Parts: sequence; structure tokens; C-alpha cells
Amino acid sequence: MNAMLLSLVMLTMVPVTPTPMEQADDFFAVYAERKDFEALMAFYAEDAVLEDMVYGHIAEGREAIRRTLDWSRGEFRVLDGGPALTLTETVGDGSVVVVNGYFRPFEFDGDALGPWRFTIWLEFNDSGAIQRQTDWINYTPRQRYLGGENRNDAVDQ
Repeated sequence: MNAMLLSLVMLTMVPVTPTPMEQADDFFAVYAERKDFEALMAFYAEDAVLEDMVYGHIAEGREAIRRTLDWSRGEFRVLDGGPALTLTETVGDGSVVVVNGYFRPFEFDGDALGPWRFTIWLEFNDSGAIQRQTDWINYTPRQRYLGGENRNDAVDQ
């Protein structure tokens, strides 16, 4: 009886690593609130990579990612006061989670922007940290960023 009780106690003491889907949910909840930058950065592995496929920018390592995302740079506010982003689809397979969604209309340094549709691919390591993030964000107005058609008009709010 004592051995069984000891086994049960030991099982409750074993740390459980969240699944990649759970980690992605937690990551995007912090991202959507856009209040705790240190909590956001804690999701990344020290040697993580963030690649922006549209801009062609790559940040290698947590400190480079910190400089790329830097929430303290510029004045930001969501126009309707809600969360910064909305997820419309989440799929996962093993250590990979892919989400579709959009950044809600926002103001940055006095300019009204968004919504911006996105697809973000997250790859998690065995410790549950983001090892690689690949972003496809439809930045608009297009002429300000890249030129081309504004596919964000498809967002149904």
C-alpha cells in the first residue's frame, strides 16, 4: 500500500511539458493581449529563429528576436480596444503548429493600419520552446510596404 501511495505521489511531482498545441495557444494568448513582452519572449528557445517570409528578414537567437519584435518601439493601440489578433484556424502535427488569423485594426505611431491577415508556422523543440517561427503577414497599405493587391479585404470582422 505504501509503495502504491508513494508511486502516486511521485507521478504528481513529475513536471508535464505542455503539448505544442497547448504552447501555441498560450503563446498567442500572450501575443493577443500584447501586455507582457517578457512572457512572450519566454516562449522562445535561446537559439530560436524568426523568419519573416514577406519582408525577407531573419532574426537568429532570442536577443535578435527581442529586437525584431520590440513592443516598446512606437505607439501601438488596437482601435476597438480588443485583443491585438484573432486566430481563425489552428492545426498541429507533432512539434509543428500552424495558425491562420489576422491582426485586428490598430494604430501605430498615429497611422491606422490593419486588419493584416497572417499565417504563422511554429516549430517547438523537445522542451516545449519555440525553436523556429516563420511568419507570412499581409502588410498593408501595400504601397507603403510592398506593392500589390490588398488581400486583407477578405477579413470578415
